[in-house]
Amino acid sequence: MDGRIRLGGFTWSDGIVAFVILLCLAGLAIIVWPVYQRERFVDNLVACGTNLSAIGKAMSVYANDYDSKLPMAGG
Repeated sequence: MDGRIRLGGFTWSDGIVAFVILLCLAGLAIIVWPVYQRERFVDNLVACGTNLSAIGKAMSVYANDYDSKLPMAGG
């Protein structure tokens, strides 16, 4: 033995380096996660707006075909 304490093939300094790397990755994830969530939120807003626009256009076409009357809810 060369005087270093060994834990299952790893030295204490190896463990500290691995811990610091994990802390850096966790910090990066904490920074990136809200950006990712915001992008998902904006994508959902765009999809919802597109769907509402399509529904409005479909109702306009329906009204053109049926003497400016909109479809009634429930048939």
